Amino acid sequence: FQETLNSRVSGLEATPRWMLAEAVSIIMMLAFLVWAALSYALGWWRLNIAFAWFWWRHLDSGLHSVVHGDFRSSSLLHRVLRSIYGALSHRALEYYHGEPHLRGVGMSKHFWHHIRTNEASQDPDWSTMTGIVWVRRHSSARWHRCHEWQSWYWMPVTTIVEPCLELIHVSILLLEHIASLLEPPSTATPRLSQRLAACLGLCGELLF
Repeated sequence: FQETLNSRVSGLEATPRWMLAEAVSIIMMLAFLVWAALSYALGWWRLNIAFAWFWWRHLDSGLHSVVHGDFRSSSLLHRVLRSIYGALSHRALEYYHGEPHLRGVGMSKHFWHHIRTNEASQDPDWSTMTGIVWVRRHSSARWHRCHEWQSWYWMPVTTIVEPCLELIHVSILLLEHIASLLEPPSTATPRLSQRLAACLGLCGELLF
C-alpha cells in the first residue's frame, strides 16, 4: 500500500510544466462573469436558476483547489485566485483555510477532515453525516422512516430542497451579521471594520 501511495503522490510537490489548472480556472471565472452579467444585469432569471447550483459548487471546489495547491505554477496567481474564490465563497474560507487570525498557520478543519476521515467525533464533517437529514449518507446517521424512500426522492432533495434550505440559513445568517453592525463597541465583540467586512463578504456570496 505504501509503495502505491508513494507512486501516486510522487512529483506532486513539483511545479507543473503547464499552467493548465490556472487556465481552466481563468476560463471558468470569465464564464462566471458572463453568467452573472446576464443573470443580474440583464435579468435572465431562468439562466440564473438553471446554473446557480452549478456555480455555487464550482466556486466551492475552486477554493478547495486553492487550499490543496492545485494553482502552484505562480505564487502571484495563486494569491489572486485565493482572494477571488475566498471572496465568492466567503463562508467556506475559514473551513478550508483556517481561522483568519491564524493567518494560514496550523491545521484547518478541512485538513483535519482528511486526517481523521469519517472518524466519529474527530472528523469536522461528521455532523453533516450524522445529523437529521433527508438523505442518510452514512450508516452511523440516525434512521428515520423517510429514509426508506430516499432512493426515490434523493435527486429532487439534493438539487432543490437542500439548496433552498441552505439559502434560507444563509439569509438568516446575513440578518444576524447586519444586526451585529448595530451592536455597541465592546472588547467581547470584533471591531466594527471586521464585522462590516464579514457582512459584506456574506452579502456578496449570497448575491452570487
